[in-house]
Amino acid sequence: MTGSSGTVSGTLKLEAGVSLAGFHGLPGTVSLVGSHGVTHTINVGSDGKFLMHVPAGTYTAIGKSPRYLTDGTEMPCHSRSPIVVQAGVTSTITVVCEGM
Repeated sequence: MTGSSGTVSGTLKLEAGVSLAGFHGLPGTVSLVGSHGVTHTINVGSDGKFLMHVPAGTYTAIGKSPRYLTDGTEMPCHSRSPIVVQAGVTSTITVVCEGM
């Protein structure tokens, strides 16, 4: 890793079931966990959108929302694949909380 940074533009979303079909933005937090062990976390507003500047590298995205609970505990939400951040480039990602 060179220390150069890129940008991650994304959304934390609930993938709703049949009764609420579609995606709905969620408030909460999103963490990008790098293959080098460093974690970058950002608070996400009610529309679920976020923008992070992080060092170039490969990350796993994990989200949590107070609106996505099981037995009163926030459950983790995930991106469908890792995100590769390149220096000077904006990458887009969706972190999905799967609904019923």
